Amino acid sequence: MEKERFRVFPESVGWFPLIWMSYLLLPAYNLTKFSTMQMIVGYILLLIFAISYRNAYFATKHYALWVGIQLGILCYLSIFYSYLFLYMGFFPASFIGWYEKKKGFLVSYLILVGVMVITIVTHIDSLLSDNNLGHLLFFFIILVAPFGMRSIAEKSRLQEQLNEANKKIEQLIKQEERQRIARDLHDTLGHTLSLITLKSQLVEKLIDKDPERAKREVNEVQQTSRSALRQVRELVSEMRAIKVVEELIEVECILEAANISFTCRGDTSLSKVSLYKQNVISMCVKEAVTNVIKHSGATKCSIILEQITGQLAIHIQDNGRGVGETYQKGNGLHGMEERLSIIDGFVNISSIQGTLVTITVPIIEKQGETEVMG
Repeated sequence: MEKERFRVFPESVGWFPLIWMSYLLLPAYNLTKFSTMQMIVGYILLLIFAISYRNAYFATKHYALWVGIQLGILCYLSIFYSYLFLYMGFFPASFIGWYEKKKGFLVSYLILVGVMVITIVTHIDSLLSDNNLGHLLFFFIILVAPFGMRSIAEKSRLQEQLNEANKKIEQLIKQEERQRIARDLHDTLGHTLSLITLKSQLVEKLIDKDPERAKREVNEVQQTSRSALRQVRELVSEMRAIKVVEELIEVECILEAANISFTCRGDTSLSKVSLYKQNVISMCVKEAVTNVIKHSGATKCSIILEQITGQLAIHIQDNGRGVGETYQKGNGLHGMEERLSIIDGFVNISSIQGTLVTITVPIIEKQGETEVMG
């Protein structure tokens, strides 16, 4: 186990404490004016004061102890030596301001006030005779200092909490990004690879029975694989946002490749809907169509876009076997729900002469414009 390197002060505070400690040279000089015994005792107390000052920067558990030692030495030197030692009060005053708990702050501050008052009362004659009432202004500054330091300490702690919160947010963003990539891989590549698998199985069956059709199917497999490659490139480049009208064109190609006829009705431009929100809707439409190809056994699929007051509804209908009353949600449906929740939308699935998937997104109409909420 590596031995911890000795440090005079924490690296985080830099050279400031060491520079501030140089002010102890003034009380050290004042001690030379007293008797030899008083001077020796004074220097010992000054050394202990300096040690307590240094240790307070590192202390967590014994913080109050080191502050208390400083206050005790300040009290002794100020009362029994000279009121000038009250200037050492700037040292404990700064530490008092760094108390996290209000109780510790108040107790220490009241002790500091007590030391100041007792010292001034004890040496009032010296203050009056020497016309040194100007010292009272500096003593008042010492009493105010803990409140200023406490304000700085609060801001520092809040900044630390903010930094910690930002780290947690960064972790959550990374986690969400992983989930988004997983959803995008499923939504974009999952259906394409499934289609390639189906086509490959069909080619295997047709290669002897109908070679010409098998060749056509192979060509479609090649086109689909190129589409998958393009989707991978889009994912790597953060996936460009896809408009609904663009997605419907691709949906038509995919359905035709799966021998499923396609019809579409309604205004597909959605010109008042933001590109980001159209991308969310497009991904959900793609997932619904993927499920039609993989699970429905349908021969027909229709998409209807319907805009009514306060809502945009997209209906994806097929004539397949339906989902049944006890169907279970897969990753695709969960992904659709998560995406739509971002723009306050939702999805509903029912069996009406096949499967009907309805994607509903709330909209706001104002001043002749239509905007999707979210």
